[in-house]
Amino acid sequence: MPNVSDIYRMLSGQAFGATYVPTVDLSGKTIVVTGANTGLGLDAAKHFECGRNSADWMVFVCNAVVELKNFELAEGLERTLTINVVSTYLLAIAVLPKLQETADTHSVDTRLTLVGSIIHVFAPDKQL
Repeated sequence: MPNVSDIYRMLSGQAFGATYVPTVDLSGKTIVVTGANTGLGLDAAKHFECGRNSADWMVFVCNAVVELKNFELAEGLERTLTINVVSTYLLAIAVLPKLQETADTHSVDTRLTLVGSIIHVFAPDKQL
């Protein structure tokens, strides 16, 4: 379980932290957000829909994760580790050539973002 300091930092960040929203126009840009059905991914997708000023880019946000209650294996590893870590990094590595091609072809900036949170500190001790 997290200590009091960890809980305080997380809660104060949630209560008083300001969300950074880029000030660029994303109209006509390619944006991929994995895991955008809830949580951080959903909020990121909402921000990307907003109108902004002007710049060119391609964004790929790796955010897909699962939270399982029971121990399961997938690909020879614990399933959460396989999905949340291994698969996320394999996807990130696989998309790098396309990001580079887009940057070179269109002379634009591209972004690859791996999303995380502090929620893992709230796992029950028996799961650590």
